[in-house]
Formats: sequence, C-alpha cells, structure tokens
Amino acid sequence: MAKIPAFGNIRLGGSNATLPDSISIGPGLGKLGDGLNAIANLMLQKKQEDDQLQYQKALLDLDEFANDELNNPETGYLNLKGENALNEAGNVNQRYTDKIAEIRETLRGNSYLNKFDLQTQDMHIAYNRQLMMHESREQDALAANTIQSSINLAMSNAEGLYNDNTSLRMGFDNLLSRIDEFSHERGVPNEVRQQQREQITQQYYSSALDGWVAHTEITKGSFSALAANMKKSYAYNQLTETNKAKYMLKVDSLIRHQGNANRDSLSLDLTNAKAMQERGIVAPDIPLSRFNTVFGEKGQQAYDAYQDGQTLARNINAMKSMPSKDLLAFTQEEDILQGDKTLSDLTADPSATNFAQRLELQKTRARAAAILLDKRRKDPIAAAQQAGEVNDLEYTLESLRARVVQANRISKDYGTELQIFSNAEADNLTRVLEDAGADQQSQFLKVFSEATDDDNNAYNAILKTVGLENPGFALAGEMLNSPAGRSVVVEKNIFTANEVRDRQTVANFILKGADALKPSKKGDPSIKDITLPPKSLEEFDKLTGEFFADVPKVRQQVYSAAMSYYVGKSISQGNYANTREIDPDLLEESINAVAGETSRKYNVRMPWGMDEDTFSNHIEQQYDAIAVKNGWVESETLTKYLHDPHDPYRLTRRQLIDRFRLIPSNTNGLPDGRYFLKAGNGFLRDNNGLPVIINTLQPYREIKSIPE
Repeated sequence: MAKIPAFGNIRLGGSNATLPDSISIGPGLGKLGDGLNAIANLMLQKKQEDDQLQYQKALLDLDEFANDELNNPETGYLNLKGENALNEAGNVNQRYTDKIAEIRETLRGNSYLNKFDLQTQDMHIAYNRQLMMHESREQDALAANTIQSSINLAMSNAEGLYNDNTSLRMGFDNLLSRIDEFSHERGVPNEVRQQQREQITQQYYSSALDGWVAHTEITKGSFSALAANMKKSYAYNQLTETNKAKYMLKVDSLIRHQGNANRDSLSLDLTNAKAMQERGIVAPDIPLSRFNTVFGEKGQQAYDAYQDGQTLARNINAMKSMPSKDLLAFTQEEDILQGDKTLSDLTADPSATNFAQRLELQKTRARAAAILLDKRRKDPIAAAQQAGEVNDLEYTLESLRARVVQANRISKDYGTELQIFSNAEADNLTRVLEDAGADQQSQFLKVFSEATDDDNNAYNAILKTVGLENPGFALAGEMLNSPAGRSVVVEKNIFTANEVRDRQTVANFILKGADALKPSKKGDPSIKDITLPPKSLEEFDKLTGEFFADVPKVRQQVYSAAMSYYVGKSISQGNYANTREIDPDLLEESINAVAGETSRKYNVRMPWGMDEDTFSNHIEQQYDAIAVKNGWVESETLTKYLHDPHDPYRLTRRQLIDRFRLIPSNTNGLPDGRYFLKAGNGFLRDNNGLPVIINTLQPYREIKSIPE
C-alpha cells in the first residue's frame, strides 16, 4: 500500500486544519508559482539532457555501423579487392544513406535533430571519401595486375612460339601496344616508358629461347651444337650483346645442372622403388631412356636390373597366397643355373654379368618368405587378412560362418593350428566377453555354435581363443555344443522321475555365477560381495573322489565351473545365503550338472549329456570290434592248454568290465568322448603297439540334426 505523505500539521479527518506558512491564497500565486516555474525549468533541462544523450547515442550508432561496413574482417569494404571493391562501392554508400535515414526517424521531436542533419552531412562526405579512395586504389591495382597478367601470359606464349617467327613477332607487337597504352593513360614519362620497352623485349625473347631449350633433348656434349643453332634464331638476335652472352652461360649451366638432376632424380626413384619392391609392391615404370641418359652405354644393363627388382616384387606378392609348403621352397637354397636345371624368373647364371645382383635378390626373397612364415605361425588369420585371403570380421552369423570356412582353408594351406580369429580380434572379443553379462555371453555362445555348424574343431578353437581365462565360459560353451546330448541328470530318484537340467539352463547358471563372482567393476553392480562358501573345495574333492585326482588342471576347471553353477542357481532363486554356507545337495547337483553323469558300470565320467545305456553300448561294440581285429578272442590254444600267448592279460577269461579300466581324455574339464583302456600296469595296445582308444562320440558327429 502506498504511503500518504504528511503535510505539516494537517490532520486528515479533523476540523482544525492549519495551512503551511509558505502558501498564500491570491491572484499572484506567490511562492507556489515560483515552485511551479522551478519545476518547469527542471523539466526543460531534463528534456534537453535527454535529447542530447539521444543525439550522441545516434551519432555513436552511425559510427559503429560505418566502422563495421568498412573494417569488418570478413565483410568490410576496405578488405575487398579488385573487381569486388569496384562493384560494391555503390551498395556500401546506399546502406550508409539508409542507416542515416533510419536513425533520423528515431530523433523526431528531438531538439538536436537539425544539428544531427548537419553533422551527418559532414560524416557522409568523409565516408564517401574513404569509399572513393579505396575504389581508386583497387582500380589502379586491378589495372596493374591485368597488365602484368598480360605480360606473364605473353611470356608463356613466347615459349611455345620459339619456332614460329611470325607469330612470335605478332605476339610481341600486341604486348608492346598494350603496355604503351597503359603507360600513356597513367602519364608515365617517355624515358621510363623506353626502359620498360627494352626490359619487356629482353624478357620476351629470352622466354622464346627458354622454349627452344625446353623442347630440345640436352645431353652431355650437346652445348656446342645447341649454341650454334640458337645464334641463327630470330629470338636470339633480338637480345642485346650482353644478354646474348648471359644466355649462353645460362644454357651451359643448365646442361650441367640437368645432368646432375637426372642422376639425382633417377637415384631417388630407384631407392623408393627398392623399398616398395621388397614389400611386394610393383614400383612405377621407369623408361629405358632415363637409364640411358644417366648410365650411357650401361643403360640397358641398369634397366634390366630394375626389371629384376620388379620381378622380385611380383614374387613376394605372390607368396602371400601360397600354401606354406610351397613357400618353404623359397627359403631352402640359392637358385643357381646348373646343368639342365629348369630356369625360374630370377635364376642366377654364374657366367652372366647380373649373377651377384640376382643372388642378392634371391636372399631378399628368402628373407621375405621366412618373415611371412613366421607371421603365419604366430598369427595365421592376421597374415591371411594382410594377403587379402580373409575378410574383415563382422560379428554377424553370416560373417562368422564365412570366417570358419576361410580359417579351415588357411589352417590347411599354412600348415598351422586352426584359429578362427586373429590375435587382435581375439583380444578384443575376450575383453568384450569379460565385460558382458551372463545373458550376452550366452548369446555369443549360441552364435558361435550356429556359425560352426557341428564343426567341433572350429567351435573348440573359438572357445580356446576366448575362454582360457574363464573356465566357466569354456565349459558352458562345450555343453551348448555337446554332440552327446542336450540335457544331463543331476539327481537320480527311485520312486519319482530323475531331475534333469537342459544344457541351456546349465550354461545360464554357470555364466550368471561367473558374472557374479567377477570383481564389482566388471560384474553386475546390483550383486556385490558374493563369495564362495568356506571349505567348498574340500567338499568338492569328497564328492568327486578319484575322478580328478591325477589331473589337477581339469580338477580346477571343473571346480570353478561347478561353483559358478552353484552361485548362479542360488542367485536365480534369490537365496544368497547358500553362497555363504555349504549346501551339500546343491553342491552335488552343481558337480553333476557341470561334469556330467557317472557310469556306475565303469565308474567313470561319461561325455556330457550321454546316458548309461548309450555309453555302455559304445564301449562294448567298439571293444568287440577292436578285439576281433587284433585276435583277442577265445582260441583253440586257450581251450586246450588254458593259456594263449596272444592273450597276455588273459582278457578273454574275464568279464568285460573286469578286463580294463577306462581312462577319459579331458578337454577343458569335460570328457571329450575318447577313452584309453588301462589293463594291468599299462595301457592296452593293439598289435601295432599303438594305444587302444574308444571314441564314444564318433557316431554322434555323423548326425547333422537332433531335435531339441
């Protein structure tokens, strides 16, 4: 609420009001009139001050506009050159005129308006003067540049008219006419104009002689012939005696310099070419004439040596796609002509002048072959990529399938272990998988399985590349690609159905547990401080017994994967307590789920997903076939004498399960389907002395489609 001012002793709402002494009532207004006059004067003074401020501000705005129009670094008129400046002057002036009118409209009613008009007239004159001066300077510069361009063009044309005297004279007369006109328009004194004419004459005809030299092949010893012909030319005879002598010295120097330049240029090109050729790149062609210019009579020999270098480049490039067994031939011995030996493209003939040089090329080729073989051995896929035999990998099913096909061929051609990825690709993929969650890892494994299309060697090669640091990941991958079955019994029951886990569920539990056991910075941040129960390894050993006693690496792999399953299932059920205190039932389930079922008949772990009946049938059928092949059957000697020298272990007199003990071959902790037969103190060997191996997975690998 606004305050009501107090006026002396006036009391609002009262009856005894007293007027202030300073106010009197009467026709002259007295002190009140004086106060009003003072206020009017103050208001007038304030109006004048405001008008002046507005006026000054208007002039400042006009100055700023003019400064930007003239000096702006990007658009300012004073920065325009040549025709741009000539064509823009009128537009710049018009914009200034429009700006004055625009600002003047804001000053209507302003007491300084007339003064503004007078002031801006002077400012406009000064502005126009700057425009005219810049325009004049640029017009002069443009004219000078134009005539100089005409001179330069005429000099260039003169080089091409060196053998056409008529055209040469006409070109000169035209140029001289234009220069005279230009000098006359600018009031150049006669003595200066005469100096210009003489200078242009010497330059013009010297340019014509330059054209003659440029179109003449100059070699060592050709100076005399060139000088004699040049002295007869029209252009030469237009020069002063002094300039004639100078030009002859110039030609002599040019000949010597050109000879050095030819040698230096060819030397540089040969050095660059050698570096390219030793990398298997064919260098640019160098014509024979350049070799002849530099080497004279030995030009052909030097040219042939260069062509041998080009052959070396083609050899090295061809090596990149050769099988390694063919590549080895280049590393064995020198290719020297002997007797009726078949010639190759770089065979060295002891009687030829290029013998030593070709031996050097063969050594270079041998080094390139050795380096390539070493690259293939260390990183075959990278070597194949460099050779263009393998496409860059895209992490799609189609790209990965193509890579598997290419990798199998590369392994065969290079004679190297099967690898699907280059080292760099494998490192990148391993980092991705380490940082991925369980669901993403499971998807990767599915893609790997589909891409390898029942090629277990390729699938295991992928797991070996990306899963060695993560045993849980490797085992999960093997299960998802298991040829022996698609589920495993984790608990056998008498009165109820056995409890079964399909391989996807087992793999998911393993991957989820492994993810939870990672350091917090890599694992799921919502699951923290997950640790294994105390004494879990001791309990694992009790339940697995002797199965892994002799194979500590396999024991550790199976234990790691089993505990990952243990943790993964606990987390999936929301039962985090199981990760802090042993649950014997869950631990036994974890071992069965990861390691597969145990054959009660043979007391050995079976391939993951294989049942007892299938396993026993394979053992019996394959052993019977092996026994028949090696003659390990009941014979007449055994019947008559109760002894058979062909049956040293007396196997035919025992029950089958008592004849031997199965020893599984393990891959990343899982039986890979192959079993050795331990009989007596050693392994059972066939009649050729080779260990007998029963492969229980062989028939399954021949089946291309098994329903889920």
